[in-house]
Amino acid sequence: MDKPKKYIGTKYLTYAEKRNIALPFESYEVKRTIDIYVLLAAGYLRLKGKPNHQLVNLHNDLNFNDCIGFHLWNPSQNLNINESALTSRDFTQTLRFIFVGRDFFRKGGYECVKAFTEIVNQGFDAELIIVSQLTTYDYPNPAPKENLEHAIKLIKDSQDKIKLFNELNNQEVLALISKSHVGLLPTYNDSYGYSVLEFFSYGCPVITTSILALSEINHQDRGWLVDMPLVENEEGIKLIDRTSPDKVRRISNLLTESLIEILSSILTDRSQLSSKSIASLKYVKLNHSQVKNIKTLEQIYGNF
Repeated sequence: MDKPKKYIGTKYLTYAEKRNIALPFESYEVKRTIDIYVLLAAGYLRLKGKPNHQLVNLHNDLNFNDCIGFHLWNPSQNLNINESALTSRDFTQTLRFIFVGRDFFRKGGYECVKAFTEIVNQGFDAELIIVSQLTTYDYPNPAPKENLEHAIKLIKDSQDKIKLFNELNNQEVLALISKSHVGLLPTYNDSYGYSVLEFFSYGCPVITTSILALSEINHQDRGWLVDMPLVENEEGIKLIDRTSPDKVRRISNLLTESLIEILSSILTDRSQLSSKSIASLKYVKLNHSQVKNIKTLEQIYGNF
């Protein structure tokens, strides 16, 4: 008779936790727990319209849950392509760029569309895939309606060079990533940027901003980093300063120009794609292997 599995608690059990924490352990099962700080953080967000980073990162289950320990985050990733397949990948045809993110404006989707429109107008052979609901949520303030209208017009006028998918299931998204050459996440505010690792697992290097943890995950040898001007907020966290409409416009223009420069350099010198693709895959294999993580975590859990 199999021994019953011991419980490891986690605050949430959404897609990210299922992919990163609720792994196929032999002796343990991950379950969502009752947590007083989840309720407090949700209340604060609804009241203030912005997250409280202290509440989000605290945990107390008041001993309600039958768990031997708690696991709140972990970056685990399966490899979805092998190195030999990347070595033979053809980068001479139409280059396919891909942006994935529900929060279109917060993650820099608007700037991607503006930059890509300029690249197409310059005559480069490229295609942009967008998987997004085009939501206007844009921390700290919603994006103006005219920006959404402008983005939609640019997409419609692109003569099918920009393809928009409002919503796809996960397998459909992964299928698009597997056929793409470069990922896009020039985000204004992402604490981690989990999707970058997903891109990497397909040997797809990514263009990101240097915000928060992205500068630790991404690197010039396996992608492209856009250095943005950062300021410390009241909690000592370095963020992009977008506290006024004028600053939002200036930062957006700066990001767009940086993206145009990077896109142009990629399309002009495609030789860099092969080395960056292989380096991105190797990074996941070395630092985020699911098999290695399971073994390491089971050893840690065994000491609880």
